[in-house]
Amino acid sequence: MSTITASAGISFDEIFDFDDADMTLRSISPFFADMMSLPQPAQNEGTRAAIDMAEDAASLRLLLLSSYPRTFTPEPKLENISEIKLAAAVARKFEVDCMLSHVDAALCQYASRNSEIAFAVAWKYELNPAIRVAARASLHHAPFLGDAWNTPEFQEVPATSLGHLYRYYNTAYDALHSLSDPETVINWITNDEMCIRQLGEPTCMDTKMILSIRVEGDPGVAQYGVLTWWWIFVVDVIATIRSGSRPTLDVAFDQALQKLLTEETACSMCRGVNAFTKVIQKTRQRLNEEIERRLLEVSLRAFP
Repeated sequence: MSTITASAGISFDEIFDFDDADMTLRSISPFFADMMSLPQPAQNEGTRAAIDMAEDAASLRLLLLSSYPRTFTPEPKLENISEIKLAAAVARKFEVDCMLSHVDAALCQYASRNSEIAFAVAWKYELNPAIRVAARASLHHAPFLGDAWNTPEFQEVPATSLGHLYRYYNTAYDALHSLSDPETVINWITNDEMCIRQLGEPTCMDTKMILSIRVEGDPGVAQYGVLTWWWIFVVDVIATIRSGSRPTLDVAFDQALQKLLTEETACSMCRGVNAFTKVIQKTRQRLNEEIERRLLEVSLRAFP
């Protein structure tokens, strides 16, 4: 069995017990593969080979636990930003791809708690998926960065990174503008999903708008008479999302629905049929999917 000796005195067998460590170490990182390819000094019988390293015990444990087969040990949890940053630094230094993927996933989760810090760390270590997830999460913060201006993580990245985030923050929601334009073809929901023939027939007196909508099972579109309250609901959602308060999508949908019900925008006939709830739920689902699709296409500087 090989032993890694660090300045803090950690040895490989403090963590693992297996017969052939050489192969495992070589597969973890090019660093170990290179080091173990070098001629080893003469050793006394019973003495284990050693690789002297400057890393502390915490860094080495994290490296080994992150790289060892999952069938033998669970992946270490990266729950706070200090753990994530340590793992990112170690993974980059030793070029451990599986560990970088773990860091990227941890940053994507952390972005829901503090998107700006997650963005800075992801930028520093060039983790493109986490960069976009963190930037997307930052859209719900008003004003830009808020209290995050003084966070130490921003001192570790170039000012240009904030420039890219600021540009994304200011332009991303422009991609949603056409969703509230009645002249734009509605291709994110179909006529069947809107239950056009069930709502408003035959007793509904609500006004209708002629809109171009994608036809179920057909690549083309057709014009339909859509109840005005449905279109008002969609427009309210988009307007709320793009407002200065920057609410989440769930908040925007809830506010638009509350307005629809309290102001009785939809006639009582429509609200009284089972299809009403179905249409609202399907509209919420499809519109949310379309919003996320459009935001994903918004340009955001990334690393090659």
